[in-house]
Amino acid sequence: MWDFLGEALSDPVSALLVSAERSLAAEFPPQAQARTVLAAIGSGERTFTNIARAAGGIGATPLQRALELLAEKRVIAAELPVSLRPSKDRRYRVADPYLRFWLHLLGPSMEEIERGRGDLTLARIRDSWTSWRGRAIEPLIREALVRVLPDDRLPAAPAVGGYWTRTNDVEIDAPSGGGGLAQRRGLPGPRRRVRPRRSAHRLAVVSGGLR
Repeated sequence: MWDFLGEALSDPVSALLVSAERSLAAEFPPQAQARTVLAAIGSGERTFTNIARAAGGIGATPLQRALELLAEKRVIAAELPVSLRPSKDRRYRVADPYLRFWLHLLGPSMEEIERGRGDLTLARIRDSWTSWRGRAIEPLIREALVRVLPDDRLPAAPAVGGYWTRTNDVEIDAPSGGGGLAQRRGLPGPRRRVRPRRSAHRLAVVSGGLR
């Protein structure tokens, strides 16, 4: 993989670098607000407030329009936590894995790559690879779990998603959803990021994702 990246980053017109740029240019002109909002999401911001701040302090109404346009074109996914309690704490992410990689790690470095310093870009990718990969793989795992349902190892789980709180003191990557004792077994071995005060949120997660 690193050999492939090194070769691609040494050529400013390689397919890895130009495919996303051309696709975005065809869908969203550089001056369009949707393009700015997408760049903010691609940088790693996921909440409405943080996206607005990263997009230059864009107002709530134009931001909402831009998010709706991006979601309509299936460029981003807008997700709510899987929980027994209704939540409006929506999180946004870039839907396509390649575009997610390009926006976060390649797009911001295009000028550097065009100057022939793709080696610097590659070094930053190496340094941030583990943390970026951990976040990027979460939706792929959830999609894979959805595709294998129904499965005896996930008894009667009608939904798979993520769970988080507004303050992020609890975040679970893949709780299962459903009712009854069998469903409360949850998913086998989900990766969890649970901060202090776990018990305060135990009942909020569908199917005992915190058990």
